[in-house]
Amino acid sequence: MTMNEAIETELEAWRNAERRQERTFVGDTTAVKLEVEQHRAEYMRLSTEHIVEWMAGMDDAQRRSAFAQPARSSR
Repeated sequence: MTMNEAIETELEAWRNAERRQERTFVGDTTAVKLEVEQHRAEYMRLSTEHIVEWMAGMDDAQRRSAFAQPARSSR
């Protein structure tokens, strides 16, 4: 599973848990609230990890381009 797929899957699980929480009446509220928080935390962790990796890639690309030499013409 790609990082984007994992993030989308966790976001869907979080949303589903929130919908269940909205429909939950007395009794199971604690378990559903916990599930919402767990999915939210995992979604945030995955999203943050993805952003950090993306930014590191951008930093690497920026460093490489700073030292790049223009191609010489072969005339």
